[in-house]
Amino acid sequence: MYTLEELRKQIEQTDACIIEILAKRQELSKQIGALKSKEGKKIVDHSREKQLFEFYEHLSKQYHLPEEFINRLFKIIISNSRKVQK
Repeated sequence: MYTLEELRKQIEQTDACIIEILAKRQELSKQIGALKSKEGKKIVDHSREKQLFEFYEHLSKQYHLPEEFINRLFKIIISNSRKVQK
């Protein structure tokens, strides 16, 4: 059985991984923005976002996470992606 401190340390390590992954995602979004600009495409692609949210719904069920929580989280993430693509 883990102690409270050990579990908190694991949460900190997990949070650090989440932040690292978000930084990687942001860099990918910047690259996508550059390609969209070069190709004359719009930043917002509603069809793609619909696909993503269907994917997130599937994953939320797979990992037993509340769908509303995942939707809110990814709305924030996608909003940031739009900002860095401009």
